Amino acid sequence: MELLAEGWSMSAAAREVGVSRSAANIWKNGTTVRRKDGTVKVVPPLEPLSVRVISPRFLSEEERVQIADLASRGLGPTAIGVALGRAPSTISRELRRNLHPSGQYRPFHAHATAATRRRRTRPLKLATDPVLLSYVVARLKERWSPQQISRALHRAHPGEPARQLATETIYQAIYRPSTGILRKPTPSPLRTGRDHRRGQWNHLLSANSSGSQRRPQRAP
Repeated sequence: MELLAEGWSMSAAAREVGVSRSAANIWKNGTTVRRKDGTVKVVPPLEPLSVRVISPRFLSEEERVQIADLASRGLGPTAIGVALGRAPSTISRELRRNLHPSGQYRPFHAHATAATRRRRTRPLKLATDPVLLSYVVARLKERWSPQQISRALHRAHPGEPARQLATETIYQAIYRPSTGILRKPTPSPLRTGRDHRRGQWNHLLSANSSGSQRRPQRAP
């Protein structure tokens, strides 16, 4: 999910973590499993925020596992809070807000539910500034690269961050469907003709082609 958020394609992200594309699609989109006995199990998609490191003020997945374990032993919010070093109100709110539809407290479901609640979708800068959007679209039609557009805006508006754009912001706007800049099957506005993000390790391999051919490792 982190690789997809960085702009990797599904195939590249699946190769990077060593799984098939079908498995990656199931992780991302969820699936429905129909068993031989007639029962149906719904496997929910992964919540991107649930796999990220979060502030210590939020309950971690490990803490939620502990809460489930202690609650199953009959301990109440006060005793659980003492064991975890958390306020009893925090434990009480957790057990109340993140229950599974079955009425049970399931730690992994609770963690994904809490992560979904934290989601804050921020619009891209271009989506809220029609003047900048028009400028970018016009320059792309003239076959300017995002780097050239970014440099031109910095030169034209020194000391005005609101009128400037980072190169990555322009790339994100191009590849995000909601902006309308890239409309398939219309050709890509980029000079490369690319209509999707390229896996980052491909760039590293090209840059290091004269040296070791070992596949670069992602930072832990």
